[in-house]
Amino acid sequence: TALEVTLTSPRWKRPKDADPAVAAEWQRFREALRVHELGHETIALQGADAIDDRLDTGLTAPTCDEAREAADKRATRVFDRYSSQSRRYDRDTDHGLTQGTGLK
Repeated sequence: TALEVTLTSPRWKRPKDADPAVAAEWQRFREALRVHELGHETIALQGADAIDDRLDTGLTAPTCDEAREAADKRATRVFDRYSSQSRRYDRDTDHGLTQGTGLK
């Protein structure tokens, strides 16, 4: 299983006269957001490992097409389970707000 993770975060072009407190708050927010997004990445990596595990065990079929279809069904079930975990993670953290992703 190949997995490519891209974390995208907002950027702020800090003006030279920016209030240091605002700049510090921005840095705090970005770090909290990074931590939250790394939680999603961890879930995705666990999902990819689980797909590998499911495909490594007893997959047999009379034809290549049927084997491919069976593998796809197994992988999709695992993907759906880990997608649900990611959505639950967002619910549990209020999309990161409980981890400090709100700006003050």
